[in-house]
Amino acid sequence: WYERALAEFEAGAVEGGVDHESLGNCLQAFGWCHEQLGHFEEALPWYERAAAEKQLGAAEGHVDQECLSTSLHEVGWCHEQLGHFAEALPWYERALVEAERGGVDHESLGLALGDLGRCNSRLKRFEEALAWYERVVASKQEVGDHEGLGVDLHVVGVCLTSLRRFAEARSWYERAVAEHERGDSEGRIDHESLGRSLLQVGWCHEKLGRFAE
Repeated sequence: WYERALAEFEAGAVEGGVDHESLGNCLQAFGWCHEQLGHFEEALPWYERAAAEKQLGAAEGHVDQECLSTSLHEVGWCHEQLGHFAEALPWYERALVEAERGGVDHESLGLALGDLGRCNSRLKRFEEALAWYERVVASKQEVGDHEGLGVDLHVVGVCLTSLRRFAEARSWYERAVAEHERGDSEGRIDHESLGRSLLQVGWCHEKLGRFAE
């Protein structure tokens, strides 16, 4: 069905009346099917073509930034799933730019920032990752998701720990503990996540020679 749809869009392009945004959505559908089958290498060119079409906009020339951001993000995601973290970064950065232009909500912004933090962490660029994760925390504070915020605060602590900045890391882990203890929107506590953050507070005290603490 998607192949037939694509054939019609391409026929329209030959006649000079193509809607690039709709064509981009069709191309994205091919990428999505490949991705759901775990074929990330095959999904990549479809997502790249989708992004290129969406940049040209709808029939009236309007570019839907949120829609474009989705395709750019999917290219980055496929690269990341293939272990191509350096290649994923510029796509995630472009996706973030378009998302911000489109007025993305705080939750979606936090996810986009997290993509950049995660890839930098995998590349052991902890200073760069730290800057992105700090922005994630700032964004998540606007959402009110205490459990999610606790996870993000913990990740900032992990970056600082990797940089051997244990005193700073401890304060972020302590903040993570406080958020975990508040639980999710229904008050449920993720005890495993809480345990990990408590453990890291203790470990930072130990690294600082504060064994009693």
